[in-house]
Amino acid sequence: MKKFIYLILIMTVWVASCNPYGSQISQDMVGNYINPHTGEWKYGLFEEFAIYSNDFWDYESITDSEIVISNKSGKKSTLTIQQENDTCLIVNGEKVVKYDEEVDVNMYRMWPFVMVDPHYAACDGIKPDSSSFKNHEYKIDTAVVRLYMRNTAKGIRALNQRDINYTHYIQLFNYLEAKSISAKNLYSTDHYGYCFEYKIPVTGVSELPISELLNHSVYGYNSYANKLLNYVVEPNDTLMFYVYIDNVGIISLNGIGANTLCSGTNGRFNTEKNALMGMDFFPKSLMNNVDELVESKRKESLRLQEIMYTKNINLSEKFKTMVKNKMHYIFLNYMCSLEGGLDSIKNFYPFNEEEIFSTTTAFDFVCKYFSMANNDTLSCNPENLALHPDWIITETSDHGSRLKNPQILKDMGFSDNFIEFFRLMHAVQFYDDFSVFTGGLKDFELHAVMNQITKPDYKAYLEDKIKEKHKFHRFE
Repeated sequence: MKKFIYLILIMTVWVASCNPYGSQISQDMVGNYINPHTGEWKYGLFEEFAIYSNDFWDYESITDSEIVISNKSGKKSTLTIQQENDTCLIVNGEKVVKYDEEVDVNMYRMWPFVMVDPHYAACDGIKPDSSSFKNHEYKIDTAVVRLYMRNTAKGIRALNQRDINYTHYIQLFNYLEAKSISAKNLYSTDHYGYCFEYKIPVTGVSELPISELLNHSVYGYNSYANKLLNYVVEPNDTLMFYVYIDNVGIISLNGIGANTLCSGTNGRFNTEKNALMGMDFFPKSLMNNVDELVESKRKESLRLQEIMYTKNINLSEKFKTMVKNKMHYIFLNYMCSLEGGLDSIKNFYPFNEEEIFSTTTAFDFVCKYFSMANNDTLSCNPENLALHPDWIITETSDHGSRLKNPQILKDMGFSDNFIEFFRLMHAVQFYDDFSVFTGGLKDFELHAVMNQITKPDYKAYLEDKIKEKHKFHRFE
């Protein structure tokens, strides 16, 4: 028994003091490298693969001055390397510095006070960015999200975190639904962490709630996420995320207390979201009437302006636009619940249709207002549907269905394209990922919906959703 304990102690010391799996590059080069002036994440050089240009790359050859890498599509790239010191490299002529994962970002998190990530605060050359989100198109596109969740091979804790055939889930808000998407580890080995790739269906500026990014199991719908600043993903984006999970502390709805990096098509926005840790909206939300709510919005606007313009960071126009739109539609959402609020909302007619797809918070408001202000409803049966074939079939709280007149959407200023998308969204809700009770649309209801939907990709999305739901129930 003593020998066994002694052996365990020796193994513990060995695992804790060395790298048990070996490395294809020198250990002092392992880490993430960022542009010291802009905070942009440029390279990840790890023991068994590299991260570059928002993708995972295998090592083809390695010398003191050159690393040749290839990705899974067969593309090759050469990185010329000059190592200045332990924390600085010259890669392809560009100076990059190692991201310091020893900095405990939890020390800088003091909710509800917004703090700036010290990594980003140290950058001295962040340039203005006046780019805007893409114009919304009424079609369903695809985006790619890649994620590296790293823990070192050192220590018993790392060994305890190993999981064979590890599957990871992320949650997406894409206006049609809160969708749970899974992916398996891309590499056969999981010595140093896990690499995932997700191909996700997106419309408009879709959102990835930050806390759900770290979940490894199906997570229930988080309605509060619409009131928070989330990561964003647009059609045809490619995003890369890195999380050092050995260092994960606080995982809250509006932030991760861990060293987290982002790159890709909306890498700037997502990096800024990380940098302004703990940003929240309307932290004191108890308003008794419309006048108090309007005054609260005025104060909140000043508070957020102060945060964004006094932190000595050149925040992008995308970030400022998202904050402004989030706050405005949270404000309108609150207004729906106050006496006289539904009538007051009419003062905002007509609504900007493009703006509604700038954040799922805006779309969430439209859904709530449509439900609360629409008194023109009927039971959903074949007779009523025959009389009103263009009315929208909506799910009720007791998992039944009602017909609602779309005229209120026209009054708000929305186009026929918007109404068609809105109709699809309500049909999708009958097959919600996070509802195990709904029986879906009845045959006559589904037939009516398909007759009103003209876009083939909309029909295909709904058909796929129905198949997913039926498959789920078969394995219950």
